[in-house]
Amino acid sequence: MVSATHSCDELVLRGSLYLGDNALFDLSVTQAQDCTRTGGSVDTFTTTTSGGFTVDGTRLVLHPSGTGIQLTGTTSSATVDLQLPLQAFSVAGLELPQQQPLGRQYGNHE
Repeated sequence: MVSATHSCDELVLRGSLYLGDNALFDLSVTQAQDCTRTGGSVDTFTTTTSGGFTVDGTRLVLHPSGTGIQLTGTTSSATVDLQLPLQAFSVAGLELPQQQPLGRQYGNHE
């Protein structure tokens, strides 16, 4: 659950993160806005972004191109824990709602 209002819930359905050997990443997050409890519908949307990344030990920092923000996480084995900002932000022209930390939602595909 990302957020909830009286009429709708925001959910993260899935995400994928590709970390390339050239220190570039691609991130895709699919979310659903479920408003069925008040007679609405379920709408899904996918937000994608890319940019550079750095790794220092187990600390991962994503730098989405053109956003001025950083997404931070940790790595272990083939798992990445990634936290999205608590405030709303726009990535690739789409507005993401308020986010809570996401634990083990993204696979590390190298």
